Order: sequence, then structure tokens, then C-alpha cells
Amino acid sequence: MRVFIKNHHRITVPQELLIVRLLTSIGFATLITITSLFLQDLGLSYSQVGLVTSTAYIASFLAALALPAILHRYNIEKVLVVSLLSFAGLLGIIGFSKTALIAVALFLASRVAIVVISSAASILFKDDSGDKKSFYKYQSIAGSLSSFAWTITPFIAGILLDSRSFSFTYAVGGLMTLLGAIYLLLYPVPVAYKKPTKSSFDIVANIRFFISKKNLKDAFFMDAGANIWFGYLFTFVTLFMINEGYSNADVGLFITLTQVPLFLLEFKADVVIKYFGFRLPFFLSYGLMTAALLYSFFASFSLLTLGALVIASIGMAFVEPGKEIFVYEGLDKTDEERAYPIYNTGSLIGSIVVRLASSAVIALFGFKYSFLAAALLIGFIAYKAYKIVNPNRG
Repeated sequence: MRVFIKNHHRITVPQELLIVRLLTSIGFATLITITSLFLQDLGLSYSQVGLVTSTAYIASFLAALALPAILHRYNIEKVLVVSLLSFAGLLGIIGFSKTALIAVALFLASRVAIVVISSAASILFKDDSGDKKSFYKYQSIAGSLSSFAWTITPFIAGILLDSRSFSFTYAVGGLMTLLGAIYLLLYPVPVAYKKPTKSSFDIVANIRFFISKKNLKDAFFMDAGANIWFGYLFTFVTLFMINEGYSNADVGLFITLTQVPLFLLEFKADVVIKYFGFRLPFFLSYGLMTAALLYSFFASFSLLTLGALVIASIGMAFVEPGKEIFVYEGLDKTDEERAYPIYNTGSLIGSIVVRLASSAVIALFGFKYSFLAAALLIGFIAYKAYKIVNPNRG
């Protein structure tokens, strides 16, 4: 039956995984978009929200370091399905939390599940995408679909929050993730066997291997930068909007608008990388974001400020798929399980740093100066992008 469906509709394995990644992205977007608002609704302050989410990312970071051993020991598709089911269940119950402590515990577990899902899904996707040209193409499409999820989900979530409740909104995101898990159960994808080495189960050895590869370290910083940018926008700018009198629907619309450029441009990222490499798109993108944050610091907070942040998000159309392609450059297939989870900690480090730094700056100097702190962090990533050496793209 599965063969008939695939042949009749000409669905390839990468296309199946694209469907799963789209559904999963809706679940991710739901959690990340509304959790800061939910924690504030439970009585936490701006800085407390930042500290709580940072704690969740620290737990995710520790989980990511242990993940290579898990991915080598167990069937990677089964790991993905179990983590998808777990994440769907967590989304289904988090909205019913009556205290901040319970909500934080469930959010922490959800973030750990995201680390497992993103690593397992990326490696499966890379292994089943065929040659380098096909992988570039499919990764760009995957980025565009993910951005589509981030385009519609925040806006719909904002409407649902205004018309229904947090629990209902979380449940919708959980349902989408559950559908992704069910799809994989109905139509499993092939998994390449990779014989693990003794070092595959050694966390220290995996870290040493990772830092010995320049392109992996560069990819790590690009991943961190993406999460510094979106972490600041989704956690702190949204809270500031609420404080300034904007509605939940307005917040959802703002997040949606930051994703529209990605959705419209991301599917062409492979073409840009083919002609310009990685260095120039990364550098210009992070440079644009730095300029927008500096403008936001010096200007009064207004629709113009929000507009500048939306325009600067254009750069992410090339950073998001680009960094996912860049991390695999020059990396042997047998090293993917030990390298990708450590690369993925870049997103966690970026999320932790921006939340801790912004929370501290807000507590000491007020919200306005958090724009400057974020600009300095993104500016550093732009500098690291400028130092990248383009690999052979043949």
C-alpha cells in the first residue's frame, strides 16, 4: 500500500520527511511563541521569564551532549517517533498548569524533546536526501516550509489566545506534532546503518572531535546567532509589546511578519550559496540584524522599530537553511551522529546567552538597553561570519 501511494503520487522519502518537519515546526512554533506569555500570565516578571527559559535551555544543552550515544545505540527513526509522541503529549498538558513551577517543569521537558527531534530529523533528512545538490535543494525547501509554519502559527496562536485559551492553543500545536508521528508510524523511512566507534559514546572525545573541525565551529556560531536573534524577538520584544499595550493578536502578527521573508526567500537559499558561498550571505545577514537592533536602541519604540526588526529578518532566509547545509560540509556520514547534536547546542547556547544577558540588562538598566546588548551579541556573530572560509562547493 505504501509503495502504491508513493508511486501514484511520486512521493520520495525526503518529501515524506518534509511533511513531518512541517507538522513538527507548527508544534515548535506554538511552544516557543506563547510560552513566555503563558509564564507571565502565571505571574512571572520579564527577567524571571528569561531566567526560567534559560534554565530549560541549560537542561537541553546537557541532553544534547549525551545524545550522540543514544543516536548510535538505537534506531534513529524510532528515537524520532518516540520524541515526537512525547513532545505532543507535553504540549497537550502544559496549558493546564495552575502554577509556574509545573509549567516550567513541562517546558523544560519540552525543550529536551525538541533537541532530540531536531537532531534525529536532520540526520535522517541528510542521509535520505541523496547527493549534495539534492540535499541543498531539499534543505532550502525544508527551511521554507518551516518558515511557513512560523508564518501562520504565531498569528493563529494570537487569535486563539484572544478567543479561546492557552490550553486550547497548546493542544492544537500538540495535535500537529502527533500527526507527524503518526505519519512516520504509517510510512517509516529507511535508516542507514553506521557502525559506531568506541569514541561515539565518549562525550569528551566527541567534543574534542567537534572543536578540531573549523567548519563545525563556524556552523556552531551561525546556529547560535540565529537563536540569539529569534530568542530576543520572541521572548523580550513580544513581552515589551504587551507592556506597551499591544494585544496578543498584535504580537502574533509581529512574529508572523518576521517569518514572511523567510517563507518567500528561503527556498532559493541553495542558489545563493551556490554562487556566493556561505561567508557573504552570513556576514551581510547578521550585519543587517545588528544595524536594526542599534536603530531600535537609539529610536523610540514604535511601529518603525518593529518594522526595522521585520526587515532585518530577511537575513534569516539565508542563515537558517545555510547553517544546516554548512554543518555537513566535509563531514563523513559516519560522524554525523557525534557531530550534529553538539552543533545543535549552538542554538541552545545562543538562547541561553541572549536570555541571561537581556534579563540582566533589563534588571539593571531597563528594557531599552537590552536592544544594545542584543546588538553587541549579533555583531560578534557577524564578525565570526566574516572570518569563515568557504569550503569547496563542487
